[in-house]
Amino acid sequence: MQIKKKFHIEDLGSFRKKALKWGCKKSHCCYLNGNNNVYSYESFPEILAVGCKREFHPHKENFTDFFNVISLSKQWAFGFLGYNSNEVKIKQGPFLNGLFFVPSTLITFLKDNIISIETDQDTDSILREIEDTLIESSKLKGNFSPEITKNEYLEKIRILKSHLQRGDIYQINYCIKFLSDGIFTDPHLIYEQLNLVSLMPFSGFFKARAHCIVSASPERFLKKINKKIISQPMKGTSPAFSDGEENLKSIYHLTHSEKERAENIMIVDLVRNDLSTFCQEGSVKVEKLCDLYSFHNVHQMVSTVSGRIAEQVTAGEILEKTFPMGSMTGAPKIRAMQLIEELEISSRGPFSGTMGYMDPKGNFDLNVLIRSLFYNTQTGHGFYSAGSGVTVLSDPEKEYDECMLKGETMKNIFKSE
Repeated sequence: MQIKKKFHIEDLGSFRKKALKWGCKKSHCCYLNGNNNVYSYESFPEILAVGCKREFHPHKENFTDFFNVISLSKQWAFGFLGYNSNEVKIKQGPFLNGLFFVPSTLITFLKDNIISIETDQDTDSILREIEDTLIESSKLKGNFSPEITKNEYLEKIRILKSHLQRGDIYQINYCIKFLSDGIFTDPHLIYEQLNLVSLMPFSGFFKARAHCIVSASPERFLKKINKKIISQPMKGTSPAFSDGEENLKSIYHLTHSEKERAENIMIVDLVRNDLSTFCQEGSVKVEKLCDLYSFHNVHQMVSTVSGRIAEQVTAGEILEKTFPMGSMTGAPKIRAMQLIEELEISSRGPFSGTMGYMDPKGNFDLNVLIRSLFYNTQTGHGFYSAGSGVTVLSDPEKEYDECMLKGETMKNIFKSE
């Protein structure tokens, strides 16, 4: 990118909608938005990447190599990596396994209604194109059906609890997929509607040709700041209520739940182990344990683990040692992934992968792809998934209710025919 220029925008809300629609008309687009959430180590910056100068794809043989190539390119790159591992066979699905791209235009939303446009084209022409874009409203229509019945789900949890009681695993994340074959809406409209009701710190949307992701993720996977690495596993959920007394009861239940705290602490131990494989000896520490974060419709427990990256460790090695994230697999990780492969009905695809960016300095910030919709604009096929952490203390009925709660926001933004 050769040209960079700042502009003052009078009506930022209108400009944002126009910019999202403008970006969605291009072959590649990625919009990240932290919604000004107060979050440890900050939430996502608000940034829109449009157009494609170069693509990077993971490879089955060594899916982390592509992250090193991105780092060596010393350019901005945006994209996602689907749930995958080179250690466990994963079912293949109809969606892209992962893709990062170098944008031709980068729009950064700064303070005081200032934006920055960085492009290899003409910045004023880009601004005019956006301002001339017509915005519209649209009702989102779509029906979603779970691919597993409640009774089938309860039986799967009972099987998992037998493994937990035998000590095969200590915790596992089991997920339900909700499918639709009738979504024909631009992703920016779905994102706008989702973001109205779910202002999350790691939200965004991604488009590469017909493949789209719309995300209201509350969870960070990894953030690299020079030689520091931060992971913030999220485990433990309770509903938020408008009634103050009910809300306080929900918070109390979450923060005093033996099951929820155990679930979080087990994944913290897993993350500490993962980070210790590439961080300087003695540098990995738990900065915050079972911290409470409250969002629009749920309360969550989040822990923060950090470490100092050892010399000569590459971005690919960091990804290889940590992905997929423990909060979406379980402990021990490999055995949990094997059981996920065996008992979940179909491939997770991009769900429980990660989306985010890498900057020209090799720093990156990546979310966990949960509370997200994945769909193909040509076929209309799409899905979202929801899961929960299962332990030996789990009540199968309550685990099912948690999955329904997590999927409710996505379901409710769509109207039935």
